[in-house]
Amino acid sequence: MNPQHHRRTLYFAILFLFATVRAGAGQGIPIVPGDDGRFEYRDDFSTPKVLLDAFVAQDDVEMWAPGQLVSAGPVPRRQLVYRFYGDHPIRDVEVSVEQMSNARHLGGVTHLEVSDNGVDWTRADSSARFQPDANAWQTGALVFGADSAEDFAGRSEFWLRLTLENHSGLTSYTSNIVKGLLVLIAVDPDTPAMAAGVDSAEQAWGALRASTSWHTITLDCRDPGDGRAPHYYEDVDGWLVDAASHPLLHPDETDGFPISRRYDPATRSATGLGVFVDVGEAGGPLMARIVVNTALQGFRRLAIHWDGEIMGTFDTASCFDAETPFYVELTPGEGTHELRITAEDTGQVLIRRIEIAGASVRGWVSKPALAAGGPLEVVSASYLPDPAPRPIPRSSRAENAPRWPTSAPAPASRSSSCNDCMPSMKHSVRCA
Repeated sequence: MNPQHHRRTLYFAILFLFATVRAGAGQGIPIVPGDDGRFEYRDDFSTPKVLLDAFVAQDDVEMWAPGQLVSAGPVPRRQLVYRFYGDHPIRDVEVSVEQMSNARHLGGVTHLEVSDNGVDWTRADSSARFQPDANAWQTGALVFGADSAEDFAGRSEFWLRLTLENHSGLTSYTSNIVKGLLVLIAVDPDTPAMAAGVDSAEQAWGALRASTSWHTITLDCRDPGDGRAPHYYEDVDGWLVDAASHPLLHPDETDGFPISRRYDPATRSATGLGVFVDVGEAGGPLMARIVVNTALQGFRRLAIHWDGEIMGTFDTASCFDAETPFYVELTPGEGTHELRITAEDTGQVLIRRIEIAGASVRGWVSKPALAAGGPLEVVSASYLPDPAPRPIPRSSRAENAPRWPTSAPAPASRSSSCNDCMPSMKHSVRCA
């Protein structure tokens, strides 16, 4: 067996043993404070528990060695992410990372970053600030705390990320070494963390469904394909098209209705999703609930349009994959209306379900045909001045040819000598 493969197999075997005795694996590290409200997490990396406590990509499991984390070129970077969460609001956070990196000779730089949601990161410290020794090693503790931790006060979770970077691009000796991690978190044990509040739109949705006179229609990815409501995708040119009849647009609707604003040379992506709703005369509120699979690559500004007007913009990026509902209040009115979901930034999401509720909702309808256009006519015109004629290029022969005078010279007499001719012509004109 390949030694590298054997070591990786051993890592996963050890991790399996850890996972059988550790509760809550996969969500992070729970904050369990003592009587004084302080929580301490310390790891000297003597065991591979870091590969279970932290979120580590499968290709980065080899960064652990007994007693340290290591990295070397040509791997550009290795990362591990920690999440600390609990039931009490955080009062203070302190982080210390013992490390040594060699940037000058080996291309190694180690960074410490922090976040309150696992999506938006802030650089807290870097090995680049340390003066290198005689062998170019930059040794010192990366720290976070003091006045910087006040941004996390009152929150119930704290994220940190270690990046072992190598910018040499070449195979090198070990360029990054991390020997220890210490995290101190102080919480208020007598105060429970505030649960996420319910916004006004969600409250209005609950009130609408609590009434007796309301109807709902649903487009759900879990429904059979031939029984789904008519829906259309926005092509890259902005037009809504039926994916079944489009020669290049073939979205995979197994787990949801995908929309994406990321270029993929292998496929043609839909940039939006649209449906049409028939609304009657009955009054009362009209609302929509959009269930989206939020993920790390989700849109930060997902826009819900109703008849071309934005009804709401939502953040669908999350470190954990989850089904998240978003609520918007719609403008009622008799007739056919268009609900379109697009994005204002780069990303991709899966739309799992669209629900429209209200007393005036009649049902889904197909996309209305465009009105026939009339004859074309010129409404206005603007003419630009004709450009100046292009200059005639001169060939090298024309530039070197003799230049004749603008007026013909007087004819020379028979007694004149060749010296009386024009100097530029005395070798090319024969005198009479």
